[in-house]
Amino acid sequence: MLCRWSNNIKRTDLESSGLSSDTILELIGEVFAILHFVAHVNGDDLEFLLGSTLQHDSPLQNVSIWLIDFDRCSSIEPTNVHGLAAILDKSDLIIPKARTTDPGYISFKMGYLRGAEKVGTFSSHIAKEVLASCEKDRLLKDQKYQSVRGVEGSRETARGPPDPKSYGQTGADSTNWRIR
Repeated sequence: MLCRWSNNIKRTDLESSGLSSDTILELIGEVFAILHFVAHVNGDDLEFLLGSTLQHDSPLQNVSIWLIDFDRCSSIEPTNVHGLAAILDKSDLIIPKARTTDPGYISFKMGYLRGAEKVGTFSSHIAKEVLASCEKDRLLKDQKYQSVRGVEGSRETARGPPDPKSYGQTGADSTNWRIR
């Protein structure tokens, strides 16, 4: 069975199918680390396909992941921290936004760091810088969003930082993210 998701799906939908969204996000993190630090490809607008086969006489499934649609990908230097951070923060990617309170992002981050460690110490160091840059940029964007909303007199400012869900269906967050 091969399944291609090109619309927004919820973590609970994946988990009800027997797949752990955290495991998938960790795997996607590893894939991006390999793309960045081995293939030197930015991973822009990739589509992920999940496939599974039932094992005979067992309820277990073998789940595989394939990548397609490399047409918007381009080469990138693995030492380009800001370029790598920018691609991870693009809103049309399946990666949860870099909020340290988002469990989906934490899973992706663990996978990205693990993938970079497999490549080598230098890649692991750069990966930590890339993720720190993503987190800093996301915090600044959230603060800017909050201050703009505060100028408008919105109720969001009384609640603190914006909830990831407040960005709607187009962003990837821990409760609603997209596998393309």
